[in-house]
Amino acid sequence: MFAFLAEGKSLLRFGKGTTHTTIYFPEVRAFHICMPIRTEQERIVALIRQMRSKTSRLREELGFMPSLVRQLRQSVLASAFRGDLTADWREQNSNIDPASELLKQIDAERRRIWEEAELGRMRARGKAPADGRRKMKYEEPKPLDDPRLSELPQEWVWTNLESITDPVRVIRYGILMPGPNQQEGVPYVKVMHIRGDRIDFGSLPRTTREIDRKFAGAKLRVGDVLLAIRGTYGRVAEVPPALDGANITQDSARITPIPGVRSSFLANALRAPFCQEYFKNSAKGMAVQGLNVGDVRLTPIALPPEAEQEEIARRVQQHNASISFIEAELEQVGVDLESLDRAILAKAFRGELVPQEPSDEPAALLLDRIKTERECGSTPRARCGRSSPRPRRSLKLAKG
Repeated sequence: MFAFLAEGKSLLRFGKGTTHTTIYFPEVRAFHICMPIRTEQERIVALIRQMRSKTSRLREELGFMPSLVRQLRQSVLASAFRGDLTADWREQNSNIDPASELLKQIDAERRRIWEEAELGRMRARGKAPADGRRKMKYEEPKPLDDPRLSELPQEWVWTNLESITDPVRVIRYGILMPGPNQQEGVPYVKVMHIRGDRIDFGSLPRTTREIDRKFAGAKLRVGDVLLAIRGTYGRVAEVPPALDGANITQDSARITPIPGVRSSFLANALRAPFCQEYFKNSAKGMAVQGLNVGDVRLTPIALPPEAEQEEIARRVQQHNASISFIEAELEQVGVDLESLDRAILAKAFRGELVPQEPSDEPAALLLDRIKTERECGSTPRARCGRSSPRPRRSLKLAKG
């Protein structure tokens, strides 16, 4: 019974210390408790155990919920990138151009961006001829070749990640050795800062501006997508405005979608079960597994028309908001269970948990009996009302 009382944290107010809280023995000895009669103690303990067993079962059931919630999120994404989530939307918007036309436009835009950048570099070196565009060799992205690709809606098309990203700000990792933290330096993102599909930029470390310049090709812009590629690979987050100009480490890949591909759509596509399974099958390494940038570039992506991309992102966000509400409710249930346990103990030791029985012996008599027994255990028997022992007789030996 006293264990229940201690668990109820009644003794914690006597705790001392900063790193470790300690309750010293004098405080324990001087602690006052409400003392019911033994039969009532037994009823209290029995009821507490009965109620605690129920809350323990509830807590055990709650332990399965985070896994179920994660499965629910993945189910929404799987439905979204099979085309099921927006099937009704396609029926109402049958006049939208198919994604095959969008992919042609994206390829032309990639070529234009690459040629403009290459021509600028040639001019900076003073080597740009009048027919420079003819001499530049644009490399087409590698074709998608994956026999596991499933059937898509008629308006969609399979492509790889490289084909729908910026050809100049290519998919790449960042700083190899950022060095010690610099208070006035440039912030950079590590895998540990990608949490819950977001970047925790409140605690980002900073590197020197010199190191940042060496890895300027990995700098972030608003709308970029980050993918963890080492250690806990597969985490995905969009770059918010607060991190415009920041950098990344070698454990993350920066992905810049080309115009025509929505960042939110692409981030959700990378989180979806198909891409996550691809990452799992492509990971290499023994002690620490990771993804090669080359494999990341070949990630298969199910591409819908741009308008449907926006609708998919909107619906996924709507479902995630509902799931987040469920998570908050489950967390509150856990808090309520802890409060319920404390309330049960508090009620028990106020004498309100079980009914009083008039036939029970008063607790005062029990305390008197305990006091008497304690005194008898530490004082001579005569003081406890018992007869004194007979005095020992001395034996004298007769002489002779």
